[in-house]
Amino acid sequence: MPDYGITPTGFVIKPLPVIEAEMAAAQRQDVAANLNTSAGALAGIWNGIIAARLHELWELEQAAWNADDPNGAEDADLDQASDLTGTRRRAATKGRVDITLNLDAGITVPAGSIVSQSGNPDNRWVLLTAVTSTGSGNYSGGFEAETVGAIAANSGTLTVIDTPVSGWNSATNSSDATPGLATETDPELRLRRVQELAAVGGGTVDGMLGDISKVDEVTAVVVLENFTDAVDANGLPPHSFEVVAAGYYDADDIAQQIWDSKPAGVRPYGALTGDATDSQGNTQTMSYSQPTARRVYAALDLVVNSDEYAGDAAVKAAIVAAAELVGGPAFLGVGADIYASQLVTAVLAVDGVIDAVMGLAFTSISDPDSGTSSLAIGGREQGTLDTGDIAITGVPA
Repeated sequence: MPDYGITPTGFVIKPLPVIEAEMAAAQRQDVAANLNTSAGALAGIWNGIIAARLHELWELEQAAWNADDPNGAEDADLDQASDLTGTRRRAATKGRVDITLNLDAGITVPAGSIVSQSGNPDNRWVLLTAVTSTGSGNYSGGFEAETVGAIAANSGTLTVIDTPVSGWNSATNSSDATPGLATETDPELRLRRVQELAAVGGGTVDGMLGDISKVDEVTAVVVLENFTDAVDANGLPPHSFEVVAAGYYDADDIAQQIWDSKPAGVRPYGALTGDATDSQGNTQTMSYSQPTARRVYAALDLVVNSDEYAGDAAVKAAIVAAAELVGGPAFLGVGADIYASQLVTAVLAVDGVIDAVMGLAFTSISDPDSGTSSLAIGGREQGTLDTGDIAITGVPA
């Protein structure tokens, strides 16, 4: 039974020290029994150089062995292995944010205009659709990050107009930007592949969840189902289901995935529609819903070491990042209840924070005692937590 290479338990790579020891033993046998093969000797140096190259070949063999195994493959090999079962690596995406533009009457800010973050000129956001004012006042424009990835911009920081337009007086974002996603990592792709395979089975709730989550720009999704003969507590008609999906996806893309995944004879329900195409080329209108945003406020009472405290901005950023981790990228999750305990842990990890008490509420609060430790989010709702909605009081230790 071989110790290295292809073994009954898989491929075992030969370690570098073993290669060097085997070379030294062969030299003492075939060249001279008293040959000095220590690390500082000429033969030892030569062995080290050659053994390193041989070890690279072993690593290449290991990579070739792992190429078809999603648990061991990496990079492009993992892409190919995952693609065999229909799971494709998610590409990086760009963040989105609504920015308020103050305009004089009769002003058009063209698509492609750029606003950047105060103090960080490289954090630039591009207007997606032209905004035209009918009278002087504030108008909302949808912006996209200039670069892909998890680019953050807290509320009130996107204020620098990089593309001046006469009559465009100011810009500001009243809410945090929704960051994009970095390219999916190998561990993330492996995990999602397993989850999607576990959810295989079009026509089931789990199957639809797995399929719809693959749609580009879907960031969170739930599927509500009513298999009874009467309208249920969610208002669903008898024998129907409702896809509630968050994100910036195309309506027809999600409609197509619903059509491809849904069970025969069961109709989708929802406030929005998109068009799918069946195998015969006919248009099928599919209903679905987007979650209603439920604004969440958080208040913190901190005990801090003033000499080490990283600052309120760092605490707020940690809370929002923890909320995103709990509920999915840039969102608290559709129908996901919110618990203060899940967020306080992140606060305690901020430099200088000794202790923290948090309260949550659906209305503005000024101290944690006026809030609660958890908030219930409805099945068609999505909690949103903005850095501008977090109040902090700190007591130096």
